[in-house]
Amino acid sequence: MLSENTILFSRWQNLAITTKDAIAYGLVGPNLRATGLHYDLRKDQPYACYNELDFEVPVGKGEQVSWVTVMILYCSCRRNEA
Repeated sequence: MLSENTILFSRWQNLAITTKDAIAYGLVGPNLRATGLHYDLRKDQPYACYNELDFEVPVGKGEQVSWVTVMILYCSCRRNEA
């Protein structure tokens, strides 16, 4: 649905930010992982029951960060359905 919405896609397309800038802006979670930084607090410093769960952390390549963030969230949601 989102990937077929030309208005949203045109707004998200070609928006990029470096990992260094993302950290400086205080981005976290999917927004930070979209830049290509493989860091997830749930994996790297597990809390609650996360150390007992086996899950993959989707990470972007630093291109089109806004669009990649949406796709990371989508992938995370799809994995949670399984």
